[in-house]
This record gives sequence, C-alpha cells and structure tokens, in this order.
Amino acid sequence: MGRESFAGSNIGGIVEKEEMLDFCAEYNITADIELIKIQEV
Repeated sequence: MGRESFAGSNIGGIVEKEEMLDFCAEYNITADIELIKIQEV
C-alpha cells in the first residue's frame, strides 16, 4: 500500500524534444492558438 507512481512522456526525452524544436525552427513550423475568456467556455 505504498504511494508509488510511474510517469513518462509520449514525445521522448530531452534530446528528442530539442531535435523536434530545432526542426520546427528550421522550417518555420508554429502553433496557432485562440485565447478565449473563461465565461465563453
């Protein structure tokens, strides 16, 4: 009955994230977002 947990990431480790961000920067890949007020949810 110990409080143990296990967590992971579906996008890989630090090296993989850096490679992905470098790729996005090289090809100008960005995210589009829309900010909405909480009252509009």
